[in-house]
Amino acid sequence: MAEAAAEIIKRHRVGGMLSFQVKTSTHTRKKRRYQDRPARVVEEREHRLEVSRCAEAIARAKREMGWRVYATNQLTLNLAAVVWGYRGQNRLEDNWSRLKGRPCGLTPMFLQYESRILGLVLLLSLALRLLTVLEWKVRKKLQESGQTLRGLHPGQPGRQARRPGAELLLRAFRGINLTIVEAAGQRLTHVTALTGLQQTLLALWGLPPDLYQCLTVPIPEPPPELHHRLSLHFAEPPPI
Repeated sequence: MAEAAAEIIKRHRVGGMLSFQVKTSTHTRKKRRYQDRPARVVEEREHRLEVSRCAEAIARAKREMGWRVYATNQLTLNLAAVVWGYRGQNRLEDNWSRLKGRPCGLTPMFLQYESRILGLVLLLSLALRLLTVLEWKVRKKLQESGQTLRGLHPGQPGRQARRPGAELLLRAFRGINLTIVEAAGQRLTHVTALTGLQQTLLALWGLPPDLYQCLTVPIPEPPPELHHRLSLHFAEPPPI
């Protein structure tokens, strides 16, 4: 019982704030004769744990709870401005965690040559910077205007988002399709119409509203000789 109590105190990190003592009391009880069993006196032991609080240690621990040290070279800021500046800053941990999963996951990595591993890391670091810029720009514009975004969370159209992540923002553009149909020697293209939320995001990023409509511009066919060269170049698989 003493070992179990010590383990509980250690687990909850309250060492020095609680003290305990195991006390054992012994009682005797007479049992009457029953069939072939003679009358006898049975000794029973009862163990109990007595816990007492150390008031001074608890008060000292309470005084030290919740303290955080802030350091800044902006001496004109007051404490509240420093705290809010710290909470609103861009956290590197969130960015690098994207390299451990989606959408820029480094694992699993099936590369044998160090040069290709280095190239993949550099490529994904560029994608990571792009995600960071997209996220930061939207959050900054929302903070300046005091607005929120709705419709980003699937199944919760009324939920407001004040600091949406890049993955959530890009997920809003799912479902945009480019359809190309060739009939009677003519090529017709069509792009899914943008929703109000998608148009709002393009405006927050400073991108033109007809960004996706540019995909419908006809692409001229390459000259026949260039098309022939491309066919020859890709006739055999590239070396690995």
